Amino acid sequence: MLIYVNQIKVNGSNALDSTLKTVAGWLKELTKRHFTPEELKISEDYIIGRQKVRTYNASQAEPFLYSILFSKEGANKSSHSSGFDSSDSSRHSTEGMPRPAEVE
Repeated sequence: MLIYVNQIKVNGSNALDSTLKTVAGWLKELTKRHFTPEELKISEDYIIGRQKVRTYNASQAEPFLYSILFSKEGANKSSHSSGFDSSDSSRHSTEGMPRPAEVE
């Protein structure tokens, strides 16, 4: 199974952390490891047995971008990726891709 979010735009007070808490809960179900929103905002590799959570960020300038990739060793097509844009301005969307979801 592949879950891919091209872009998600979050608005409002604590919207990014709330969204990352939801992703952290999903990762905990898969890995049995607790992740904090702060851990998901940094660039890091977390190895949990045969599973890997890789996080990236581009937060030197706005819009701040975060990426989370979950993969399981030896599984076919088991990577899961989420991309988050914490800005209030929308970036371009690729033709044919779904429009960004707004979380308020």
